[in-house]
Amino acid sequence: MDIVEMEERELTEARRETIAQVEACWSQMGQGAHLEDWLKIGQTLLIGRQFAMRVAFVNRPEGRGYNETFGRWMERHGFVSMKKADASDALWLVDDPDRLATLRELQATMTPAERARLNSRRTVRRHVIDRLQAREGRAAPARPAPVTVLKQRLNDTLAELDEVRDRLAAHEANLERFNFEADSAKNIARVLAEWRPAKARAIAQEVLRLLKPRAAPKAQLSKHSAV
Repeated sequence: MDIVEMEERELTEARRETIAQVEACWSQMGQGAHLEDWLKIGQTLLIGRQFAMRVAFVNRPEGRGYNETFGRWMERHGFVSMKKADASDALWLVDDPDRLATLRELQATMTPAERARLNSRRTVRRHVIDRLQAREGRAAPARPAPVTVLKQRLNDTLAELDEVRDRLAAHEANLERFNFEADSAKNIARVLAEWRPAKARAIAQEVLRLLKPRAAPKAQLSKHSAV
């Protein structure tokens, strides 16, 4: 049984629709997407992880069967270009409701400008961990020196720049998958369907809509029939 059939058997229609929506947006988001986008991605990855665990008959996200299934799921939906660290951080934030609630509490204490700049998944994860530890009465790590903070911010910025370069390179590679002028319609359709199934379906529907003949106005039809 292929991955498509397994999804239809194991996932509800609502969950499949959620995956399709995020899949369609992922290629437009890029690695530097806003934190709220990453939370949506995390929820979708969580669906994929739970799916892979059921298919592999395991109760923890580990083992060869799980890894192979999750990898095939990621590839099917175009998420293979996602950085492992980003996927891990996004999953970590949504995997526990208490973590997500803590993030919302943290955001509530920030100004709009501060919330807008809060995009680094790794930085958000550190903030949430510190807040959870403080709530549990555990000593938070010592406040880092200003130079250390600047180095962390620089590393986060450089990492995001690397991710953007990777995304651009992936886009260029995808554009080389077919030659629109030279390749057959069958080959182009196959490449699109394998590359981005949800996007391919949306394109097919829109093309058919645009090519559908328009009905003549009723008044014009009546005039011709009366002649």
